[in-house]
Amino acid sequence: MKTRWLELFVLFLCMILFAGCRQTVFESGVKGEKHPWTNEAFLNSPENFHFAIVADRTGGIRPGVFKKAAEKIDLLRPEFVMSVGDLVTGYTKDQSVLKSQWSEFRGIVDDIDMPFFFVPGNHDITNAVMAKAWQDMFGPAYYYFIYKNVLFICLNTQETPDYIYNSPGRHLSEKQIKWAVDVLRKYKDVSWTFVFMHQPLWVYEEDRQISNGSLLKGKRTGFKIIQEALRGRNCTVFAGHFHQYTKYVRNGQEYFTLGTTGGGTNHNINDGMLDHIVWVAMTSDGPVISQLLLDGIRDENLLTETMMKKNIVKRRFIDNIQAEYDGSRGDIQFRFRNLFKNDLKYDIKLEGEGWNFSPASISGTLASGKCAEKLVKAVKKSDKAEPHPECFASFTTDKDYKFRHDFGRQLFPPVFKSHQTDIPPVIDGKLDDKVWKRLTPYTNFRAKPDGRDVAAKTEAYLCYDKDNFYIAVQCFEPVPGDIIAKVKKHDGSVWKDDSIELFLDTNNDMKTYFQLVVNPAGVTCDVRNKKRSFEFNCPVAASQDGKSWVFEAAIPWKKLDMTTPIAGSRIRGAIVRNRVKSKESQQLPPLFGSNHQPKMFGAIFLDNK
Repeated sequence: MKTRWLELFVLFLCMILFAGCRQTVFESGVKGEKHPWTNEAFLNSPENFHFAIVADRTGGIRPGVFKKAAEKIDLLRPEFVMSVGDLVTGYTKDQSVLKSQWSEFRGIVDDIDMPFFFVPGNHDITNAVMAKAWQDMFGPAYYYFIYKNVLFICLNTQETPDYIYNSPGRHLSEKQIKWAVDVLRKYKDVSWTFVFMHQPLWVYEEDRQISNGSLLKGKRTGFKIIQEALRGRNCTVFAGHFHQYTKYVRNGQEYFTLGTTGGGTNHNINDGMLDHIVWVAMTSDGPVISQLLLDGIRDENLLTETMMKKNIVKRRFIDNIQAEYDGSRGDIQFRFRNLFKNDLKYDIKLEGEGWNFSPASISGTLASGKCAEKLVKAVKKSDKAEPHPECFASFTTDKDYKFRHDFGRQLFPPVFKSHQTDIPPVIDGKLDDKVWKRLTPYTNFRAKPDGRDVAAKTEAYLCYDKDNFYIAVQCFEPVPGDIIAKVKKHDGSVWKDDSIELFLDTNNDMKTYFQLVVNPAGVTCDVRNKKRSFEFNCPVAASQDGKSWVFEAAIPWKKLDMTTPIAGSRIRGAIVRNRVKSKESQQLPPLFGSNHQPKMFGAIFLDNK
């Protein structure tokens, strides 16, 4: 009987092994040599892994940002999270305050589903009291660990030569240096080494300028000894403290200072000032490092069907809002209908230096399908009154659906003048005509989408006569070889080249508009209400002179649905410049988003001077 049971057990074990052998990672119903996918191997090597790194949270802490970052990291599911310090505000000897700060921070990171590795910064350990608090909570302030044959060394840059914790730190004790060198010797055969620290000690060792413009004179920090011990290894180093993302190369190895994850920043990504999460994909060939901007990480509810339907109604609602300012009478007229199924709560506020609004605030509730008409007296108290006062409205239809609308640009748009001329310019792509020479160009182009300063100067000229609206734009380019004009076909995707886009709303309805797009080769695309079936059939010319490219056009008023223009009247418009290689899009006036926002266009006055 025992023999029989043994035979059955062996048979059962064989069946399990056989079943396991039949399991495959990938299989398909496609047979034969040809298949609709590439022949690359799957990136599923068991030694590969992913981890995230968060940057400075404090030093100008912005509440709520780090918490959102932690929630987004949880969505990405890395295997663990690293840090580079400055996790709490610190700079205190009050133990109750310190306990409260760490409790608040732990409450955030304890909600994520993977390990979080702490590294001390100057805000975390500033004095002996804070150092003791760290030790009581976390044990050592410097440590190492190994994960899948990759060595992680976390340093404490807050020590001083006499081992006394005292701001600003920027030093490693002899004990910590010896410890780090011993760890590197012991684990010399790992596949890769990562070093994490708060203050970028390699920068403080060198004579160099840092992000705030300060000149640093090299000083002994102790890191050079560790840096020499790292020489020749597969190694990457990460630090924080400067709140500025910068990549360095030292001894053929990559060193990084990171931006912020909630700390103080001016959000200028071109200067490395950004809120981000660093994503590291560890492969057999080394780490692949990506910068994930917080605004670019969203969960699966970015847009649900319910939200989409609400947004459609919201767009219809905004389009049905009428807001007009009559400067001669000093009246602002608001009129809108509630297109939502629920009651609509609204709150309109107006303010501007040198203005008197009566009333300055209007609130109320509007039933579904009902219309509201509100009149506001708007009086300039002086000629120095702010030209573009603010007017915002908040709308709420239920507890989960609130939105804000800016009436300011609609009521008081930026003003430009198109001067009347008796002698029209010759449309030849040159700015040598008398009419252009006597005009002052408009130069206040701003970068899309946030309105920051632009990297290349652009000058726009406007004038008109009884037959045509004239425009000339000179696009200066720091590197003339970067000017791109690949599109050769009329009505092609000209805006994908270096180009100028002119938008004109001649009936002032803030809905319909004309669009003319021109590249440096003079190739055009004519659009009316986003349809390319329309044709301007107007003179257009472009030229290049080695430092810039120039565009000119004469657009007949009759093509703009106007007969004889009336001096003193106005139309609305915008000018956009696209620079391909620099990936810069410039707008005049700034539209703070899409080019196709006629309610954000500026007012173009047809001047008779």
